[in-house]
Amino acid sequence: MPPIYLPAQGTPKFWSPDYFIPTIAHFDPQVLKQGGIEAVAFDVDNTLTSHKGTAIDDDIKAGLERFESVFPPYKIAIISNTKSEERKGQLKEMFPNYYISKSEHKKPHPEPFIDVERQMKYHPNQMALFDDLIFTGIAGGNARGWTTIKVEPLYPKSDPLFHKVQRAFDYLAIKYTLFAGRI
Repeated sequence: MPPIYLPAQGTPKFWSPDYFIPTIAHFDPQVLKQGGIEAVAFDVDNTLTSHKGTAIDDDIKAGLERFESVFPPYKIAIISNTKSEERKGQLKEMFPNYYISKSEHKKPHPEPFIDVERQMKYHPNQMALFDDLIFTGIAGGNARGWTTIKVEPLYPKSDPLFHKVQRAFDYLAIKYTLFAGRI
């Protein structure tokens, strides 16, 4: 597996994930389990699929299967910022065994995280989130005390304009996080 990049010491926790990885396929879920994590959540768009995609790449499927070997499906959740009922239906079809957050709020608002915590019945420090955007999922997870893992976007060209702008800010935050105090 490729190396996992950790943030530089002393970087702001607001935007600094606990790990940086290429994709979920590059992460050993045992690392989380051994660290006291009892349940995991995933963003969908550009974390597990392209933006609004319904196809899951084979390596991502294999990664999800590895997670299911460590965390039973009832301990896996999806936290998506979609408001579309059509997309919510797609997510239920794509991930029938995972809990799909029912919050009406978008990340980084705490409600989607609290919803999953209640469903899973775990304390925030026993939860982990994989997300491709710093200022939504990572910031929201950090604010709740979750372990956060930043993945590279799978298909950045599929992003809507707003996400492309967000990624520019993410890039600056990541550059600072990885290199603060090292240069």
